[in-house]
Amino acid sequence: MFWPMIPRNWFQQAVPKQTKRDGLNCMIYLLRRLKFVFLVSRSGKRWSKVDTIDLTNKKGLRYLTELKMEERPTLSLGDIAPEFEAKQLDGSTFRLADYRGEKAVLIDFWATWCPPCVDEIPTIKRIADTYRDQGLEVVGVSLDRDEKALRDFVKREKLSYVQVFEKEKTRAITKSYGIW
Repeated sequence: MFWPMIPRNWFQQAVPKQTKRDGLNCMIYLLRRLKFVFLVSRSGKRWSKVDTIDLTNKKGLRYLTELKMEERPTLSLGDIAPEFEAKQLDGSTFRLADYRGEKAVLIDFWATWCPPCVDEIPTIKRIADTYRDQGLEVVGVSLDRDEKALRDFVKREKLSYVQVFEKEKTRAITKSYGIW
């Protein structure tokens, strides 16, 4: 279960203060704002998002409960990471294959619009800085929609580890890792 890894105040940060919603309505607002739904079945499979659903009305909620979502297997501890290559923000190409047998690689899927992701940035930076000389390469795979927002964030936060921007149209990297 992943809940212990999520900062306690992420929900309050994600929902604007002017929002007077609580309970399910607040969660619905959050899902609409983040634009993704993450469900894990007891069998260890992950369901993928099939459609954009209007969660602000009963029809949308009913549709969500009736959806038959396709299952995709997730990666397990010890599985070989799927290969990928992507353009880094500096214009060079990152290839995971270049690091096989050479370095350990930590892949962080994140976005500037995701409060829990942003909350983890100091930890990721600390890991990158602490273990870089010991052979660890940290790679941020951004799920942002706006490359300029990502570039501005990386510059402002002084992120020194590899950053790749996965264009929203393809999402090949995230799909190959079972992330939607």
